Amino acid sequence: MDKKISPTTPLSGLHSVIGNVTLKEVNPEIFCISIPKKMDKKVTSEFKRILKFDVPIIGQSSLNKNSTIRLIKNSLDQFFILFERNSEVAGVIKSLEKDFYITEQSDAWVGIEIFGKSSHNCLERICPLDLSAESFGVNTAVRTLMEHLNVLIIKTAEDSFLLLSASSSANSFLSAVETSAQNIV
Repeated sequence: MDKKISPTTPLSGLHSVIGNVTLKEVNPEIFCISIPKKMDKKVTSEFKRILKFDVPIIGQSSLNKNSTIRLIKNSLDQFFILFERNSEVAGVIKSLEKDFYITEQSDAWVGIEIFGKSSHNCLERICPLDLSAESFGVNTAVRTLMEHLNVLIIKTAEDSFLLLSASSSANSFLSAVETSAQNIV
């Protein structure tokens, strides 16, 4: 048996178009950053020094100038940091590890980028949040439920969202999004 092992992703590189909605699997490197009590008052200045961009408020995200790193503030003492694959992960994480608790979580998540002029209509069918531009602006990042699944939804542009859910439920998650897209065509 001379079978080669090759890497795969939870949705096998999904890229599909359903009406005016495009679904594309994305695989950012994801790290959880927890803040020790001793760093409470220095979080913003340390993050800004290391990352070289502004730290968001809870429920928001911010990007570095190259759009290769996204920092999401989940709560008072927790952040997610997302890196495009093959970006500056090693250097940034090494700098952050000096003062913060870091957990690599990339394999635990499946990512779907949904975009197109009907992406909002697709998501409003399965997401209980008010996704209107007035309530859910670009760079908003919050946890919610879609169908029965826990999802982190990030608005990346006016008609574009990044959805992150548990990789163990990848096919159920994709089915919910695809079904919603098919029902608005």
